[in-house]
Amino acid sequence: MATNSPGPSGTDTARTAGSRASALAVVALVIVVHTLWLGRYPIIAADEGGWPLAVRNWIENGRGTFDYYQAPLYHWILGSAFRWFRPTVVVGRDTAALFNLLGLACFAGAAYRLTGDRRTALWALLLLGLDYAAVLTDRRAYIEPLQMFWMNGLVFFFLGRTRWDRLGVAAATAGLLLTKANGAFILVALVLASITDQPATDRADRRRAWMALGAGTAAAAFVFALLWLHDPSEFMKGWIASTRGVPVRPGNGPGVLPAVFRVGFIVIDPSFGFRILRVLSTDAPFGVVLGAAAAIKSLFERRATLIGWWFFIGLAAILVQAVWLENHLAVLYPAMALGSAWFLAEMDRTALTRQRFGVRWTWASLLLVILLVYDVARIAGGVATTKEPSRTTVQWLDRHTQPTDVVLAAPYIVMQRVGPEKSFWDLAPPYLPTGDSLRAWRVRWVVVDRKEWVGAFRVQNADLADLNRALAACCTPTAPDTQAVDVTSAAMPPFEIYEVRTP
Repeated sequence: MATNSPGPSGTDTARTAGSRASALAVVALVIVVHTLWLGRYPIIAADEGGWPLAVRNWIENGRGTFDYYQAPLYHWILGSAFRWFRPTVVVGRDTAALFNLLGLACFAGAAYRLTGDRRTALWALLLLGLDYAAVLTDRRAYIEPLQMFWMNGLVFFFLGRTRWDRLGVAAATAGLLLTKANGAFILVALVLASITDQPATDRADRRRAWMALGAGTAAAAFVFALLWLHDPSEFMKGWIASTRGVPVRPGNGPGVLPAVFRVGFIVIDPSFGFRILRVLSTDAPFGVVLGAAAAIKSLFERRATLIGWWFFIGLAAILVQAVWLENHLAVLYPAMALGSAWFLAEMDRTALTRQRFGVRWTWASLLLVILLVYDVARIAGGVATTKEPSRTTVQWLDRHTQPTDVVLAAPYIVMQRVGPEKSFWDLAPPYLPTGDSLRAWRVRWVVVDRKEWVGAFRVQNADLADLNRALAACCTPTAPDTQAVDVTSAAMPPFEIYEVRTP
């Protein structure tokens, strides 16, 4: 009987089982990277303190600052995790890791729906899940993993054709906009892709997909309208490109912008654009080259044009936004990974095959291996070489202060402690500590770090001598053990700890 004798069907079954085992191994590897390393990696980024500190203040004190009105769904999700467990860095990172894994699952499904090829989808998952720049962004930012979950989910559902897919499109659109509205460019990319792809999609189906996008956008607008009615003043602070009344410079470049809308406002700054491209090319050089090549190829051939629209419209959206940080590049990494996988798969189909060590090799598969080895080596190098001076400061505070002592410090130091700390961003610009304000807050210790506090002074062109005089008037330098108060001196360490003098 055919079922008992060896034949092609048995061979195909064995190959399928082997492919599934390999896919499971890949998923397991991605899980290890995004949970163990993400949760326990050294802390170096400012956003790892600022955004979760806003959520911590919201759940502990009911303080809905402008961050809340700008990203309400992020506060609701992370706030739930903080309430169930504790408002700590590890809980925040584990929450981000969970949503990042869900986003990777949506991304792999979207890659399969777009290309119809399981191997291309697996390659795309590998390239994104182990991409050095993507892992680095997920580690040092809390909001981008949630944003990418909604964005990848939106793409996945948009490429489907069922009624449930249309409901998913509406839900993911609302979730994306309520988490971080600068991801709205993907709506334009999806609409353009549905128009330009050949063969064209059915008009009725395309119309239903567009209606789902509109329904999700309307739902998000309704929620934002309710928040605006709740507190119009604080709401507008979140949607104006200024930080607590201080104008923001685009890309830390020259000249100060007047208050502008974050969403829908175009800012042109050539030096700013070159800086973004330089950072993107440095963090993900292979992804930029292959992703751009795939974007051009897809638009030229009118196949899988979502790759091209996602890459180019996303890049344009970053180049013109008024406020920019490196973690904002996260919206491009899925497009780059998907484009790279699709481009390599296209190369693989026309390449000459070589059998080595029982493996089918082509130039495309060899390049894929090189890319993965490069990314894993960079991740491992970062683990081995990263030094975090704030950890020493936190350990000093743990040894020499009481749990009830209030510490005024940068947000990412505050988030590493459970006590009643205050962020120096709570001070009014130009963020000068005074004896009256510190005693009103019952602050016992002040931590000066030049990366955040002194940087804020430089952005405002403030006189750092004012900070020196303010510290000398209210505080005593404690660590390091020195009487020097000149925070502008190159000889001073990255962090200085001062004790507030009692009157």
